[in-house]
Amino acid sequence: MRGVLRPIRRWLCGFAAVGLRELTAYAASPATAVVLLAHAVGSLALALEVGDWLERGTADLAPLFAAQPWVLAVICPALAMRLWADERLGGTWELLRSLPVPATALVLGKLAAAWAVLTVSLALTTPLWLAAAWLGDPDPGMALAGYLGAWLLAGAYLAIGGFASALARSPVVAFVLGAGLALALTAAGTLRALGLASGSLPPDLVDAAADLSLAAAEESFARGLVELRAGLLPLILIVLFGYLTRLAIGPNAPGSAGRVAAPLAGIAAATLAVALGLASAGLTQRFDLTHDGRHALAPETRDVLASLDEPVRLTLTYSEGVGRGVPAVARTARRVRELLDTYEAASAGRLSVREVLAEPFDASEDAAVADGLVPAAGPGGQALFLGLVAANSVDDVRVMPLITPDLAGHLDYVVTRRLRDLAWPGRPRIGVVSTLPLAGDPDMGGAPWAIWQVLGASYDLVSLDPAQFDRVPEGLDGLMVVHPDGFSATAWAALDQALMAGLPVVLYVDPFSEAVALRRPSQRLFAPAASGLGPLAASLGIDLVARQVVGDPAAAVEVDLGRNGRHDPVRYLPWLDLGAAALGGPARLAAGVDTLSVASAGLIEVAPDATPDNAPLVTAGPQAGPIAVPRIAVAPDPRALLAGHTPQAAPAVLAVHLTGQAVSAFPEGPPGGDAVPEDWQAGTDRLDLTVIADTDLLDDRFWTVPTEDGWTPVTDNAAWIANVLDDRLGLVDLSGLYARTIGERPFTRLQSLRQAAEADYRDREAALLADLAEAEDQLRRLSADPDADPATLTDHLGETRAELRRRLVETRQELRAVRLALNRDLDRVERGVAASVLAAPVVAVALLALLAMGARRWRRLPPIGRRRA
Repeated sequence: MRGVLRPIRRWLCGFAAVGLRELTAYAASPATAVVLLAHAVGSLALALEVGDWLERGTADLAPLFAAQPWVLAVICPALAMRLWADERLGGTWELLRSLPVPATALVLGKLAAAWAVLTVSLALTTPLWLAAAWLGDPDPGMALAGYLGAWLLAGAYLAIGGFASALARSPVVAFVLGAGLALALTAAGTLRALGLASGSLPPDLVDAAADLSLAAAEESFARGLVELRAGLLPLILIVLFGYLTRLAIGPNAPGSAGRVAAPLAGIAAATLAVALGLASAGLTQRFDLTHDGRHALAPETRDVLASLDEPVRLTLTYSEGVGRGVPAVARTARRVRELLDTYEAASAGRLSVREVLAEPFDASEDAAVADGLVPAAGPGGQALFLGLVAANSVDDVRVMPLITPDLAGHLDYVVTRRLRDLAWPGRPRIGVVSTLPLAGDPDMGGAPWAIWQVLGASYDLVSLDPAQFDRVPEGLDGLMVVHPDGFSATAWAALDQALMAGLPVVLYVDPFSEAVALRRPSQRLFAPAASGLGPLAASLGIDLVARQVVGDPAAAVEVDLGRNGRHDPVRYLPWLDLGAAALGGPARLAAGVDTLSVASAGLIEVAPDATPDNAPLVTAGPQAGPIAVPRIAVAPDPRALLAGHTPQAAPAVLAVHLTGQAVSAFPEGPPGGDAVPEDWQAGTDRLDLTVIADTDLLDDRFWTVPTEDGWTPVTDNAAWIANVLDDRLGLVDLSGLYARTIGERPFTRLQSLRQAAEADYRDREAALLADLAEAEDQLRRLSADPDADPATLTDHLGETRAELRRRLVETRQELRAVRLALNRDLDRVERGVAASVLAAPVVAVALLALLAMGARRWRRLPPIGRRRA
């Protein structure tokens, strides 16, 4: 047993002796303090200035970790350049090689000492973490994963620097060689993205260079995701360059052998690196260290994959050659590939993934367009495709026309949603009865509304003519009725019976539909543009408040009433941008909804004795109140609406969901005295009705902006409308999947300071404006006094006007002072945080230097002097 343990003990003793020797040398060298400060202060400065850490307003360390690959690629070779080159310069090279210490112990002992110093250097950057914790609530898992990635990268760079030091006689040459190689490995992915090597190297070699990008590996760690490939890469590089260093300084080789072997070692390193890059490309195992598990395969996704009862093909089309010129797109494409690989592995064979490379001016681009994909403009105006087509065995298809970098945080949600749609047995069929031209106006040649296009991507929309709507076709999974203005009694009876049969119905009504008002001819300018629940109101116990819409100063949209280039913003009460706090009902309805835009929405009233159960889905804020329709129908005055606004005591409900028991509005049978069909129902206990008191939230004007390619959403109306339909159809709930991908951790302390200062500013502003209003009222009273002497009145008016002007100037000065104080307070906090973060490493290094000096002086003292000290 002793014979077995003796070599191990010898190796460990040699490793410890070499490591302690190197640590002592680092502690005694002033250059070590310079390197520590250069790394810590440089990294923090880059995060604060280049990464705009404070301006981002997010309590994470992403800018710090984004800078680490580049900073470490320079700092680590600077720290490692003396490992072996100094031995040659100091004449201790031959002595070191003659020691009874294994060569691997020599190499690893020196590397471990340098790595320990870099560990201290990384610890000196933790003031940014402490600042993030003081300003907000950073995710500890993401921070720890980022530091783990930076620590592994430091080891890889030190191994590279140690190899360069073993090959060179001069520390300067070792630094240049090591830094050049480290920067090359760091920039490998960037070189691939920029396409610099695509024209001269084979594609597999270029892909291997991208897989060897240490910057991409650290980016993965910084997201709180420990990927097996990203974690193995620095470890493999440590082993590889450590072994090459051992060959270069091996005791059995003369000192010149290392220099002679340098070209061969470089070729071997490059060959092995490419091979390792190709081998690691297929490693997709991931470990999520984030607090909320945002990168793990979500239960919702597993449920969707388990619900696939037939094979599904996923075809990813990517213009890889063009995408290399757009780094953000290249990273997104990699994220999509990795996600699809994870899905395929977890699907138990239900999912197959295929990738198609779209080449410029090739038939593959025509096939991509035929599949419904939309190209973006790449470098040089070339078409850049990055889209996904999902199809099942019956050729039911779901398409993601263009996956943009903006979707990178929600890829799980959008891809899983397409798979969930395919898991439904056939596309859900939704009947649409609308007096508005949602599907386009054939007579006018209008294109379909954006909401029709969005819903048409997930549902089979069946357009039903409202003029001929006398029954609900069979085979529908739901019904959407939009603005039932002018519905006949037969149409109301058909809708009534759909409700009695338990069919999910979403009913859009409006006391003043601006979509209708905009499209009516000038001769009918004053014609009503309203719709309601007709005969269903009495039977269901629900209706709209007659000829009134909702206004809310807190959520009102600003409109510009200025002229001749002068801005005059005023809040227009009936146009509301409602936040997530206004949304009720199941949590899934709010998935992906930050803002819901409505225009002149109605007030829903539910009778106290109403039979159905009701649950509000959208409710305006506490300042909401009614506005008479005539005040907004023609030439509305936004200022007059604000001046005359009065909040109502009861909550302003804009959408409600009715369930449970209900009676028919036609209990005796169809209107007109026709024979009563055998399946006619006079009541139900399966009512499923959603009433939304606004049709304008469907109108393109209120939630999209036109673009060259069509339109772009600016609010989340489509997401909320689709969520309502999903909820009514009982599709798999993906709200938790969406929410877990968008978690933000803001600087809550700065937000609190800003909100408190803004509240103080508003209070001061209100008080000062009230003071001015009182002075103006006094001026009006003086001017309107019939008994006042004209001469005296003139003097009073002059004095009052002068006083009013003086107070106006003082008010403006005070408001400016309040605003400047607000900005100064925030700037003072931010400057204090930045200064503290940058000063902390300097103070720490100074203390470490003092401790090292004290330790050296203590060792020099004789034993008697130590006892006296």
